[in-house]
Amino acid sequence: KSLRSVMPIIIIPELTVLGLGLIYYFVIGYPIAILVNALLKFMTGLTTTNAIGLAILMGAVAEIDFGGPVTKTVSMFTLALINEGVFWPNGIFRVLVAVPPIGIFLATILFKKKFNEEDRDNAKAVGIMGCLGITEGAIPYALKDPKSVYPATIIGGIVGAIIALFGKVECPVPHGGFIVLPVVSGRILFVVAILVGSLATAVVLGLLRKDATENTESK
Repeated sequence: KSLRSVMPIIIIPELTVLGLGLIYYFVIGYPIAILVNALLKFMTGLTTTNAIGLAILMGAVAEIDFGGPVTKTVSMFTLALINEGVFWPNGIFRVLVAVPPIGIFLATILFKKKFNEEDRDNAKAVGIMGCLGITEGAIPYALKDPKSVYPATIIGGIVGAIIALFGKVECPVPHGGFIVLPVVSGRILFVVAILVGSLATAVVLGLLRKDATENTESK
């Protein structure tokens, strides 16, 4: 029973990321590399002309695959800027890694009827993962209900990113969530960005989802 409870939270997300990573590396690595370089150039241009546009773009793109290759691309971009002494894009990104799992956890509390008992129980661990900066806990929920989860996490990510931008949040380390709080500049608004972004995710997710009984019947 304990193994079964861990499967959808840790084992399945990790195996999913591993499988997707192998496919990307061996099958479509070159096209992805071209897209990555184009994205890096585009985002680098935005940093000098439109910080709000960059925050919105990061808020949307970073919530597409929850720790997968696309998210890693955004992370590479922010870490490259750290080497140039620019810390605020990484500050935004470290907010974003926490928003989806915490948002899903909050949704299971605020909209209990929209989730079955198993989803509510698993969400407790997912919420903890979000606080620790581990985004992958959101993957099982996205796989089960992509039409609701993706719009919710993208909107929540954009909200959190904009708050972090205007709050001048900066982070010098390659990790996120509340555990990096001691090294973050703009700590209060870092926390606010995560909480408000997560709440926005929860509200949108709750509004988009059907009741749990309907979800079960549709399967």
